[in-house]
Amino acid sequence: MLRALRHFYVEIWRLKWALLISIGILLAKAYGVLPPDHPLAVILTKASNVTIGFVLAHILRKQTFPYIDPKALLQAQNPAFGHAFLGIAVLYAAIIYAVAMSL
Repeated sequence: MLRALRHFYVEIWRLKWALLISIGILLAKAYGVLPPDHPLAVILTKASNVTIGFVLAHILRKQTFPYIDPKALLQAQNPAFGHAFLGIAVLYAAIIYAVAMSL
C-alpha cells in the first residue's frame, strides 16, 4: 500500500506544472477572474479539461497495470514481444482516449 501511494505521489509530482496551470485556470474561471463567456476563458477551460483528463488517465493506467513495463518489452530481444507491445500501446491509448473524451 505504501509503495502504491509513493508511486502515486511521484506521478503527481512529475506532472505538477500541468496540474497547477490547469487547476489555476479552472479556479480563475470559478472565482470570476476570467469571465465565462470570454473566448480566452473558453479555450483555456477546454485545454485544462483535456490536461486534467490526460493526467487522470495516465495515473489510472499506471495504477491499473503496474506490472506491465513497456521499457522492458522494448529492450527484450524476443521478436514475439513486438506484438505484445503493440497490443499494450493500443490498450493504453484506448484508456487515455476514453477518459479524455469523458470530460
